[in-house]
Amino acid sequence: MENYKFDKATREKLASLSSRELESVLGEIAEAIGADKMKTRMLLGNVEGVKGMLRTMTDDEANKLINSIGGEKADKILKDLKERY
Repeated sequence: MENYKFDKATREKLASLSSRELESVLGEIAEAIGADKMKTRMLLGNVEGVKGMLRTMTDDEANKLINSIGGEKADKILKDLKERY
């Protein structure tokens, strides 16, 4: 599988989505990685905070986040995001 990057351009595109769109994307990602449902609800309750985080996140922080998901899952999610947005 290709190695997609969670680069600044991708993070900015996500941050520029409407709150409803970003909430939907985050829900899909959380489901795809099997995230804890309680933590997902808390995250989705602060979509504006997530937008701020995406805008200020460094490349190192983004890479750390992506690496915590796992290579193949992360590539699939990033590929889908780049094709959609």
